[in-house]
Amino acid sequence: TTMARKKASTNGAKKRKRAAEAAQKQQQQQQSDDEEEKQLSQEEEEEDDEVEEHVSKKARKAKRVEEDEDDSDFSGLEEDSDDDDEDDGDDDDKEEEEEEVSEEVKSRIGDDLIKLSAKTKEAQQKAKKQSKNKKNKAGAMEGVVYLGHIPYGFFEEQMRGFFSQFGTVANLRLSRSPKTGNSRGYAYIQFAEGDEVAQIVAETMNGYMMFERTLVCEAVPAEKVHKDTFKHADRPRFYKIDRRQKQMALHNRKRTDEEKVKRQQRLIKADEKRRKRLAKAGIDYEFPGYSAAVKSSAAGKKKKKQQQGDDEEQQKNAKTKANEKKATTTTTTTKKNKKTPSKKRGKKK
Repeated sequence: TTMARKKASTNGAKKRKRAAEAAQKQQQQQQSDDEEEKQLSQEEEEEDDEVEEHVSKKARKAKRVEEDEDDSDFSGLEEDSDDDDEDDGDDDDKEEEEEEVSEEVKSRIGDDLIKLSAKTKEAQQKAKKQSKNKKNKAGAMEGVVYLGHIPYGFFEEQMRGFFSQFGTVANLRLSRSPKTGNSRGYAYIQFAEGDEVAQIVAETMNGYMMFERTLVCEAVPAEKVHKDTFKHADRPRFYKIDRRQKQMALHNRKRTDEEKVKRQQRLIKADEKRRKRLAKAGIDYEFPGYSAAVKSSAAGKKKKKQQQGDDEEQQKNAKTKANEKKATTTTTTTKKNKKTPSKKRGKKK
């Protein structure tokens, strides 16, 4: 048992290291993906700013052109007030030129806006696709294989060593009973290389004979893999619990007074129900039941208490008598010592 526990602890430490490495890799990938998303968002914002600046510049130019033309029209009217008929034709020509210029500016601005809007739409579509792919990668698991009809003795260590010849085993979970810890006969294995290795493993190991059992091996698509398939996959090995001894200890434990009273009440209620059933059936049968046992036990407890009280009184009386005897003996010894003088005092040197 000690050797098995040591092996289990070492295997658990190795699995934890592998899980930590995998978690670090996933974190690095997530960081890189987040950086790419930030860069794309910054590029989109820069493109939007460029579009706005371009539009504002074009609009400003058009306004300036119109203002200059208006100023020129008013100056021509003030200077050439006498020659109105001659200037009418010139004004018409200028208005036509202004309209042509404004139409050209608007057409150019529209073309630039269409081009920039198309670019922004393409960038947005790419960003959406990338975000969808990231979500699918985070939610789905690739390279997963289902293995069934596993014989007894082919456990996690053996499976990891056997399937490592196909590729690196990223995750492995053998289904076990939570009560006994025994294998349930099926497992899920994930390979770091992806679906290609999983397909090869499924083709080669499906129908493989092992310990008089034909294995069932199938590649599971990433869409059908549940997110909790490899939950607690790095947990140390199960240990079998002797539940019979556990229940015996629970049943034979020392109960409190409250628990004893509840148990007696339960038993008495069951006796009453039995008596009612017998009376309904027309059977005259009398039996003492648990109520008589409870009464006899109560009488016995009273007797025991009385006996204990009597014994305690006897012990107290015996102790008092012994103390009185000791006191009398000490007094007699002191009196004798006073009456008989010592011989050493009567002698002379």
